[in-house]
Amino acid sequence: MGTLAAFLGTLLGSSSAFAASSSGDSLLGVAIGDGGRLGNVVLVTVCLGMGYVIVNVIDKRIPQFSVLVASGLEYILVGIVLSQFNLVSPQTLHALSPVVTFGIGSVGLLVGLGTHKYRRPAVRGDSIHGASWSTFVTFVLASTSLYGWVYLCEQLGIQPLGEGYGPMASLDLLVGGMVLGAAATVSGAELIVEVIRLKRPKAGFMSRILVNTAYLTEIAGIVLFGLVFCIAHQGQTSLPREPTIAEWFGINLALGLVLGAIFALFLGRDDDGERLFIAGLGIIVFASGLAYYLELSPIFVNFTVGVVLARFSGGRKLLSKLGSIEKPGYIVLFIFLGMAWQSPSLAGWVFAGVFVGVRLLGKGVGAYLTYYYSEYQERYSHGYGLALTAQGGLVAAITLNYNQQYASPLSPVIVNALIVGLLVNELIGRRAVRNALVNANELSFSQVDEGVPMPEASIDWYQDGASQRTLESMTLDLSLANTPPEEPQAMEKAEALEMSAPVEPEDFGSIGDTLDPDAPVSGSISALRSEGRQKTDSADVAEHSAQVQQQDDDESELADASGSEPEHDEDEEKKQ
Repeated sequence: MGTLAAFLGTLLGSSSAFAASSSGDSLLGVAIGDGGRLGNVVLVTVCLGMGYVIVNVIDKRIPQFSVLVASGLEYILVGIVLSQFNLVSPQTLHALSPVVTFGIGSVGLLVGLGTHKYRRPAVRGDSIHGASWSTFVTFVLASTSLYGWVYLCEQLGIQPLGEGYGPMASLDLLVGGMVLGAAATVSGAELIVEVIRLKRPKAGFMSRILVNTAYLTEIAGIVLFGLVFCIAHQGQTSLPREPTIAEWFGINLALGLVLGAIFALFLGRDDDGERLFIAGLGIIVFASGLAYYLELSPIFVNFTVGVVLARFSGGRKLLSKLGSIEKPGYIVLFIFLGMAWQSPSLAGWVFAGVFVGVRLLGKGVGAYLTYYYSEYQERYSHGYGLALTAQGGLVAAITLNYNQQYASPLSPVIVNALIVGLLVNELIGRRAVRNALVNANELSFSQVDEGVPMPEASIDWYQDGASQRTLESMTLDLSLANTPPEEPQAMEKAEALEMSAPVEPEDFGSIGDTLDPDAPVSGSISALRSEGRQKTDSADVAEHSAQVQQQDDDESELADASGSEPEHDEDEEKKQ
């Protein structure tokens, strides 16, 4: 922890020096000992603490308010307070850009590391179809909604982008539309996994399709957002000509692949937890800084680095170490997201509502098309599309990266729509996931109301590599092909029994049993396989006994014919 503190101190110290040199009013100017600035820092700390304490006290006194806490609302509100009351100046926010870039890049690296072989989704079957339809429909509807809103405002005589805003309007609209589409496609897989981990549903079809589809949409959202930096790349190069869109995308990809290979060589087979953690932070800082310097997306570059590292033995260990900073990192991102918020016009608030509705429509239509073209229509449950509405911290990172790189008169409208959408979707996402699992008969009402605590052995699954592999493998490697092809009849029989039988608490077993990567799909199938193995063992024993009896009979007949007693080997007798 001492090394970590020194590392973070160096990072913040460089930002403080930059802030002090760029603005005399910066809060971080406390480094040179000004009392007023020290008071501002204390005020910021008090705001952070009060925001956390007040919301948690309200949460305990008013249970209905708990849905607001789950979305990170209190941290966004703290950021809004700091910004709107001028407790943090714009110069300070600019000086803190390295810290923001670090947080943004860490999200991409964690998603990339999550593609390792013990956690990556099964990219086949209905998972691909679901993610493809959800991404395509939602992206088209969300990106074109911005153009429709601008056109409607112009028809009503409203200038949504302000007066005198002309030459760059088309490019800003293109960038804003693509950012809205990329963010809208993302479905937060972590929330679905959290519901599975806490409620422990049966590992059924709906659990698999939800987790796999959500993970694939996260990857699609990162790729689409990375394309924005290729289509509308800012800055000039010293090359004879500016690279094309395809060339910029190739540079993006090559940069991540090369950095990933280099970092993989540095990591090697190092098992020291502290060194891995510091190395992971260094990877994020270097990759994010290089992407920021080249005017590329730190999310996409770090994601590519994470995908490469996940192919090596140290990738899973690195993910388990960096997982400890995931939630604190999201809190910091939410606070900075609140600082980046600016209240738009009334038309901007109207567009925020339109964006939320369009995204829900896109997820619903994509889910219906997946169901319509699926070979397993009877396995889908009501509420499948609504269960994919939650977004998570990745959208916060996308919003910050857009506001950092493509600030324009349109930015307040885009940022406000993304924040409102993030909050609304987080509020309804958790309940929607539970309802979909209940409708699929994979979760009982008693578990929804009371919850089932995890066994202590699996609570700290980020700390224990074995527990992590056990938990992630079943929760996140949720394919449709967990049953061997040689047992199709047993599969159909077990599924028929599960469809007809009521869901009882004992069906869920323990986390360790339910989330075993080598375990069959359900308890019923396990029982059938166990019964089959018992029958096979019994048949082998009976056959062996018959062979021994036949051998004894043959020896007896031979002895009768020769008039002598049969010879028996004592060792053979004992063996039989």
